[in-house]
Amino acid sequence: MKDNFTGLPSRAWILPLVLPLLAGWIAWGTNPDLPAVKAMRFAEEPWTLARLPAPDLKKAYDYLLTASIWGKVEAVKKDEPQTDPAWRFLAVMVSGSEKYVVIDVEKQPNRQLKVGETLPGGAKIHEINQGSVCIIVNGKKRNLSIYPQDRQIQ
Repeated sequence: MKDNFTGLPSRAWILPLVLPLLAGWIAWGTNPDLPAVKAMRFAEEPWTLARLPAPDLKKAYDYLLTASIWGKVEAVKKDEPQTDPAWRFLAVMVSGSEKYVVIDVEKQPNRQLKVGETLPGGAKIHEINQGSVCIIVNGKKRNLSIYPQDRQIQ
C-alpha cells in the first residue's frame, strides 16, 4: 500500500528508525571494555612542588630604601636656580611685517622675541597682536594681555 502524499510505502518510516539503532548495537558490542578508574592517593603522586625559601623582609626593606625603583634620578646642581627667572612683558614692536615682543628678564638686558621663539619657562610664542601675546603652554593656547586694562593702546 502506498502513501498518498510521498508515493512511498506506508511502512517506509521504519527504516530510518531501525538503521541507527542497529548501527549503535553493533558499535557497542565491538568496543573493548575500558579499564576501571583507579583513584590515586596523595602520597602516590609522581611530582612535587619545590619549596620557596622564606623571604628576608629586612633585606627587602633595605633594598627598597636604596634602590631607584623609578629610574635614575639626576642630582640637582646647587649653583643653578630651581625656578625660571622672573620676567614680564614690556612692549610690542612692529618693524615692517614682523612683530616683536620686548620682555624684561630678571638680572638680564631686555630681549626682543618674535613668533616661534621660546619665553623663559618654555612657553612658545604663537601670535603677537597690538596689546596681547598668544602663547602655547603645555599644548594649550593662552592669550596674555601686555598692558593693564586701563592702559590699553588705541
